Amino acid sequence: MTPVGLQKAKAGRGSSAAAAGGVREPKIDILSAQLAAHREYQRRAAPSFLLAWMTVYGVLAWCAPQPLLPLMVGAVSLIVTLASLGIIRLLNGRSRTAELALSALAFVAATVPIYGLGYTLLPTADTDETLILAATLSAHLILCSTKARNLPFGAKLAVLVLGSVHLFALGHSLGTTGWIAGGVVMFVAVQFSFIAEASRRSLTARLARERRLEESTQNYQALLSEFEEQGSDWLFAIDDKGQLTQVSRRFAEAAGAIESELRGRRLYRLFNDTPERKQLVDFLARRSSFRGLIVPLTIKGKARFWSLSARPVEEDGVAMRGVMTDVTVAAEAEERVHRMAHFDALTDLPNRLKFTDQAEQAVAGASALNRCGLMFVDLDHFKSINDVHGHRTGDILLQATAKRLQSVVGDEGLVARLGGDEFAVLIPEGASPQSVERLAETIATTVCQVVRHDGLALEPTVSIGLAIAPDDACGLKELLHNADMALYAAKQAGRNCWRRFDSEMDAAARRRRLLASEMKGALKAGQFQLYYQPIVDARTLDLRGFETLIRWIHPERGFISPGDFIPIAEDSGFIRELGAWVLETAMAEAATWPDHLNVAVNVSPVQLRGNDVERVVADALAASRLTPTRLELEITESVLLERSSGAISSLKRLRTRGVRFSLDDFGTGFSSLSYLRTFPFNKVKIDRSFVSDMGDGGSCLAIIKAVLGLSRDMGMTTVAEGIELPGQLAALQQMGCHQIQGFLISKPLPVKEARALIKSGVSGPKAGAPDLRVTG
Repeated sequence: MTPVGLQKAKAGRGSSAAAAGGVREPKIDILSAQLAAHREYQRRAAPSFLLAWMTVYGVLAWCAPQPLLPLMVGAVSLIVTLASLGIIRLLNGRSRTAELALSALAFVAATVPIYGLGYTLLPTADTDETLILAATLSAHLILCSTKARNLPFGAKLAVLVLGSVHLFALGHSLGTTGWIAGGVVMFVAVQFSFIAEASRRSLTARLARERRLEESTQNYQALLSEFEEQGSDWLFAIDDKGQLTQVSRRFAEAAGAIESELRGRRLYRLFNDTPERKQLVDFLARRSSFRGLIVPLTIKGKARFWSLSARPVEEDGVAMRGVMTDVTVAAEAEERVHRMAHFDALTDLPNRLKFTDQAEQAVAGASALNRCGLMFVDLDHFKSINDVHGHRTGDILLQATAKRLQSVVGDEGLVARLGGDEFAVLIPEGASPQSVERLAETIATTVCQVVRHDGLALEPTVSIGLAIAPDDACGLKELLHNADMALYAAKQAGRNCWRRFDSEMDAAARRRRLLASEMKGALKAGQFQLYYQPIVDARTLDLRGFETLIRWIHPERGFISPGDFIPIAEDSGFIRELGAWVLETAMAEAATWPDHLNVAVNVSPVQLRGNDVERVVADALAASRLTPTRLELEITESVLLERSSGAISSLKRLRTRGVRFSLDDFGTGFSSLSYLRTFPFNKVKIDRSFVSDMGDGGSCLAIIKAVLGLSRDMGMTTVAEGIELPGQLAALQQMGCHQIQGFLISKPLPVKEARALIKSGVSGPKAGAPDLRVTG
């Protein structure tokens, strides 16, 4: 707030307070102004009155038969007048009414004797003396009337009486000539009185203005003093060179200096070299008003922010006056809010909002000679790590990833965290396809280094999708979409790799959208079919049941792999409807099998998130009348990783009813062994990846032995998937595996062929005849 604005504000508060408290504002005292004007008039007119009195008494002494008489009368008048003035000085304004009354008395005491003496001498004077005496008295009357205009009513009445007596005396003494002369004299006296009145009013008004100005100046000075002592702002003044001419004590204290050091110093040199300081210099150079300009500075090693306002003034040695205040707390709070809005709190990287702003500018300026690269970087299986080891470990991994990304990218681009485990890298200028691809390769290698925390050794991997503008896209929206498709392709390729967008990805995305739109109609049209893969006893090769697998036979595109449409169904949520159909159909079919054969059905994590799998299973059991113990639900450990209390409770209630559970793809996730204790599984399935590599010995064979031993100790059945070679079968039989399935036994069979297999009673190759297999 400027001093003027502050004064107005305080004046407004004072007026409001006075109105609320019933206190009137002080007014200019007219009587005091009149008294002051009278004093001033007496002081200025004193020489004239003294000369007039000396002239009057000189003429009277010359005309009087007895010269001492006028001198005695004059002495008495002078004594009375001086005595009155002395009393007035002693009062010294204590009683203004008494002061004016005494002043009028002094006037009367000095005037009445003169006229009394003059008209006493008129009858005895000759003609010349009479004219001289009349002229002298008339001149004195004019002077008296002029002076009397500044006095109260009584003095003015005395002048009127004296004038009338004078007029009649002259007329009586001199006849017609006297009346004319007296009238002229009275007219002139009136004119002089008007002139004196105008002078008095002008003088009174000027004195009143000066008094108001003095009071205003005193109030302003008091206000500034109070402002300086109690306010939070500081006043300053600069000359036309921008040098400080007036420095307050509090200003100097705030600047960490003394007043003498600051005077003569250029104002802008107090502040840091920033765009705000350049703006301040421009304002000062043009001498233009400004308000609320926040400029940073450093005081004793600490960053501060001052807000400045100033306006030009017309004063000697002063070009501009202003006020400044310390707004560091508010500025830092605003900076924190701004940073919270644009930066991620955990990693201190730019967030999605800031990244989008930067990317829009970069893509807008992209050209064939100035390409812009964009990467999406996702941590693989981060949710599993976060859930298994805790959020703190997940945060440490995110922070380590952020630092590694920044170390790789450096000043070449912008690294941002978009949310969760999603990061983005923007290469805004001069990116070539080769340099972006090399950078992606470096990121993948750097991020995959071990992260150690709290005794854990985490080995993270990342999937990276990249796109380049304008090669792969012209606008930001399209570029983001294409980079996301490239990321999806990297995940589909097995993760821990990078992919650049190409037109085939766009075609694949269109195919996925097309499949998603056709699924519901395909289910109603009967295009989905269930196939059944036999599960046999590993030792006797007797049939123990079937695993249910879904197939989509499209009328135009033919066979569509589950690996293509299951992820799409999960993303769209259609997997719930499709999964319910699989459960109902599979259980209805299993109800027609012999009682010793079980049916295994895969349940998607998406189905369990809906918390309606219990109802779907119960309805299917009731409709098919299948014994619950013949139903096996195969779930992956990702279901348990999500730690949905509702889903886990539903699974436990189903197990209480007799439904059996298999842990599918065992050994491929994180800390699978812990789930054997968390949830009471009936069966553990050894993933085909371990079986296919077991012939090479090494870790896969050791893992299979460990799983078989653990399952045996915990009373769980083990099933090995993907048995394709007799050697694999023999090795698993020797190690004590309970059940097997794979192409060595049979490929997945349509329902008719599965029924035929059941009727034939032949379940697989017999001992000693490894070349025999039932394929339908």
